Amino acid sequence: YLQPGNHTPPLPGNEDAFIDMAGVMKRMEWLVEKVIRDRWFEARVLPQLHVLLWGNKRGV
Repeated sequence: YLQPGNHTPPLPGNEDAFIDMAGVMKRMEWLVEKVIRDRWFEARVLPQLHVLLWGNKRGV
């Protein structure tokens, strides 16, 4: 299982920090294309739904 990750994590205590949603989606698209291209391995790409829905809030 693979995830693109949040490449702009907030500083501790700053849950309302800006999230580059376009960047998250671009990384997701890149990862999916890479996994599809290389059929040698069986991998599943998991979206960062919590980042897309709630941003950097903890405990949700």
